[in-house]
Amino acid sequence: MKWIKYAYEKDGILPDGSKVPDLPIIKLMLIRRDTKKLIVGDALIDTGFDMSVYSNYEIANFLEGLKPTGKAELKSAAEIIECEIHEVEASFASDDASQIAAKGGSSLSVKKLGRIKIYVPTNPEDLADDALIGREILNMLNFKLNGSYAEIQVYR
Repeated sequence: MKWIKYAYEKDGILPDGSKVPDLPIIKLMLIRRDTKKLIVGDALIDTGFDMSVYSNYEIANFLEGLKPTGKAELKSAAEIIECEIHEVEASFASDDASQIAAKGGSSLSVKKLGRIKIYVPTNPEDLADDALIGREILNMLNFKLNGSYAEIQVYR
């Protein structure tokens, strides 16, 4: 089975001058069949998130107008977050997929995931800066994190 490799995303410096550890990310491609559109972007690997994908602003805008398939209440450390659940086709994309998509290319998908659930908070203030990919999907993977690269194998 082929390993897919993604470079970590550089994070920043804290006010005290210490470096924030770099972030393990993957490239996720979402497809809306109703509009025949797709989006490719980074999703932060979050082993503490129980569900599949937690939306950021970009994904929420992409899903605008799509009828939700359900609702959920997610519990964070500080509050309960009301979410709409949307289902779309998803794939892991190549690390350079965003550049290929911008040029109109079509060979973006590395490994199809099928239909996945995306949790979109109903309160825009609860949208994440970075999309999160959680254990519902991570548990379908063999993955390695080494501080520089995230490597995954999909066995679904």
